[in-house]
Amino acid sequence: MRHGRCSRGPSSFQRSCSNIRLKWDDDGAWITTNCRDRGGRNRRASIDLPGIENNDGRLMHSRRRARSSFQRSCRDQHLNIDPNWVELLAVCRDRRGREHDAGIPVDNIANIDGTQRRQR
Repeated sequence: MRHGRCSRGPSSFQRSCSNIRLKWDDDGAWITTNCRDRGGRNRRASIDLPGIENNDGRLMHSRRRARSSFQRSCRDQHLNIDPNWVELLAVCRDRRGREHDAGIPVDNIANIDGTQRRQR
């Protein structure tokens, strides 16, 4: 089930990219893929997911474009991928240490000639 509301358009890269993976470390999170270019060749691509944070057990976009920090207090992070949308899902702790299912849309990313780019 899709979480949250979209403030931007849904992503479309998932329709022409394969091997879509969510990656993270203590400094941030990103998506890696193989995306088809105009010639039909697969190219490795990746894009940062900036500014996603755990706000008391809920995934939220921070107002600043800082590196994502949700991965420090959430577990079981993964992408839910549909032809029409992509969302990031995780189990996140609140201030009291209780865990909550959380999700946030991954919007506004397209495959532009084998490269993942944000649409404006």
